[in-house]
Amino acid sequence: MLTRASNGTSAGFTVTSTEGLPDAGGLDVDAALVAHVGAAYAVLDPQRWQRLQHPVDATDRRARWTLWEDIRTAKEMLSRSSSTSIHVPLYDRDTVLTRDQFEVLARPVIDRTVAAARAAQAAAGGAAPSAILLVGGSSRIPLAATVLHRVTGVAPTTLEQPETAVAEGAALHAG
Repeated sequence: MLTRASNGTSAGFTVTSTEGLPDAGGLDVDAALVAHVGAAYAVLDPQRWQRLQHPVDATDRRARWTLWEDIRTAKEMLSRSSSTSIHVPLYDRDTVLTRDQFEVLARPVIDRTVAAARAAQAAAGGAAPSAILLVGGSSRIPLAATVLHRVTGVAPTTLEQPETAVAEGAALHAG
């Protein structure tokens, strides 16, 4: 949690609390999507799905990489569209994923991050934030901003390049 410096001499912010989740981010959302696809495709051919989950050769590793890349691309597409297709290698089939399905799958990760934000707010004295800046690539997920807005009453702002915010802040702090 950051608060604007109130002494009139500092042009910046003061950290009043911190909270983080090392296991809640874009890859965790991707893993939920892969599990969702796997629930459907493992039934069709368990050995193929096993090859995608635990590749044993270069072909299988390439197929796994392709699946995860298509999942990431689908996640990004669903930030702008109501549905998208995911190619499932080794099965050579496409599956449709809707934004509604995506939001159900992403919701547990988003709920955990909102709980962490509430914990940081409580540790900072409980005052409502004057602004919420979303950082990280998954901050582009519309559901993230919607849930935070509902919980805090403050409409979050997404930075132009949210993926780089943490690195830029660390560079500024180190320099």
